[in-house]
Amino acid sequence: MLPVQTIVSAAFHSLDPARPVRIKLSSEPLPENRASPVLTRFLDFAAAAAASAIVLSTCCLFAAAQGLGKHIWDLGIDSSTSSHNASLRISIPLYICYLSYLAANTFIKCSILASYYRLFPGQRFRRFLLVLGGLVAATCVSSILVGIFECYPVKSSWDWFSPRENCIDILRFFVVSSWISTITDIIIWCCPFPQFFRLQMKLSRKLQLVLLFGAGAL
Repeated sequence: MLPVQTIVSAAFHSLDPARPVRIKLSSEPLPENRASPVLTRFLDFAAAAAASAIVLSTCCLFAAAQGLGKHIWDLGIDSSTSSHNASLRISIPLYICYLSYLAANTFIKCSILASYYRLFPGQRFRRFLLVLGGLVAATCVSSILVGIFECYPVKSSWDWFSPRENCIDILRFFVVSSWISTITDIIIWCCPFPQFFRLQMKLSRKLQLVLLFGAGAL
């Protein structure tokens, strides 16, 4: 077997069977089938989302084993050092859960946008996807920064025994960020629908494709 693949190219000069056909043989190796950079980014985002979800689940299970979800009176937490350490075993994993949730949510959205970028070749649509991805990333970064620097000192965000000063209205921020996240979710879900109607297929097939894809909202 030859170490390289053989490429055969034929040039037909006319439809007349009496005319000869020129055939050119070449031993040039075929180009390597390399993965698309966009596909690589999609896999990277998906892997990062999975890793963030694992961290989120692990911290939730650990905090639940330490008493997360129970009333603070049932935990017997007071001003003693042992109670302080017990509270940290709940508050620190809970704090990590919040940050890992933001990261997982953002990576999932970016992986979906990257898959759209790979599937649909339109330049305008791809620019729109880049802008939307930038908005999703900016929302994530701002939420993480607010979660870290919610109060002064910073450690009061995960240390319940640390006094809090100059805190922002975190509930109002959560409402605003939740609205932004919900709007981006709806846009990400709906934005490929116009691309489906541009496909060269019957209208019934297009509607079936839209319905099949729209089932992801459930």
